[in-house]
Amino acid sequence: MKKTTKRISNRKYPPKKCAKADCQLQFIPTDARQQYCCSQHRIDHNNDKRKLLMAEDTNLIRAIKHNYAVLIKIKNAPFYIAHKQVNLSVLEYENFDLKAFHKKEKLDNGNEVLVFYKLGLICLNIEQQIFKIINI
Repeated sequence: MKKTTKRISNRKYPPKKCAKADCQLQFIPTDARQQYCCSQHRIDHNNDKRKLLMAEDTNLIRAIKHNYAVLIKIKNAPFYIAHKQVNLSVLEYENFDLKAFHKKEKLDNGNEVLVFYKLGLICLNIEQQIFKIINI
């Protein structure tokens, strides 16, 4: 069995400033591609970058979860149980956002359903702004 030894480069690189925004440390890279003074700064930088990219998705998910909680609350309310419908003013009072949903589906009768996890919201009467909550 042949033993292999790790080769160490004899190249020398000029000092660089760490690419992490809040680090002012100068370091001597061990590779021409190295941008950060330590692996933790590389991880932190990439996590911060991902967090910025995901901010819009995070806000949408938060709004959908809020809408779902509102639908559960209204669906279990005595008034809704008795009448099986809710007015848009009640949804607005609960800060319901009609623009935040998972998807739109068409029912066999042609009605559109806004889907929020396991619940759907159907507009029964657009002029009177009356909605019905259904299980999906």
